[in-house]
Amino acid sequence: MAATGPINDLIAPEASATEKKFAAGHSLPSSSARFTPDNMPAGVARIVNGARKLFEVRTMQEHVDLMNGLLARDVTYDAPPILINNREDMRVAVYLAKSIATLTLQPALVSVQPLGNGRTIVDVQGSAYVMPKRSWLVPLSLLLPASICIRATIRLGVRGPLETGRIELIDGQWHNLPRFPTLIREFNGIMMGSLPHLTEPLWSLGLEFVGDDYYKRRRLAQQRPAGSQNGAA
Repeated sequence: MAATGPINDLIAPEASATEKKFAAGHSLPSSSARFTPDNMPAGVARIVNGARKLFEVRTMQEHVDLMNGLLARDVTYDAPPILINNREDMRVAVYLAKSIATLTLQPALVSVQPLGNGRTIVDVQGSAYVMPKRSWLVPLSLLLPASICIRATIRLGVRGPLETGRIELIDGQWHNLPRFPTLIREFNGIMMGSLPHLTEPLWSLGLEFVGDDYYKRRRLAQQRPAGSQNGAA
């Protein structure tokens, strides 16, 4: 049973503050276009499939390529349990989160609502399957379920045409789990996004030993011009 009244106000003091901010100054239409995952127009498919890939890509290079082409620089990522307000913090948070769990999004229904002023809301209703990483090296992790099904709506705010525009809002809404209070989501965003982004030059040194050579290749590329100049001298 869904929480109501004061209990719901405690769990979700603002049902979606980020959604309200995105829609400010616009009036939502009384109806929206609806599609199933197998009959989406090209622009809608680009946005929905791009959002799904955010959870599927693995290497840092894949994260960089996908996010730079799909997300606005100041994207708001309010997907429980974290709240982040820029693309670079989100990139690090999403990448590191996959070390403890993987997520698969299976859309069931997609709704598209034009807001005017070049903005569109795309709602993706479906199920998200979270699969925690379990290992004998961490015995307590073996107590976790193999998969957790979350009924959710992913609200995507797009600026510009769906065929070429960028996502500037990702708002995850859980239906069978409570929403964390805003302060907790913001704190988690700092701990999982902002701080790891600030310390990225340090912890990234170890990633080449676990099969991701993105940072190693970037460091070598930065060293080549200096080495060429020294050789010419």
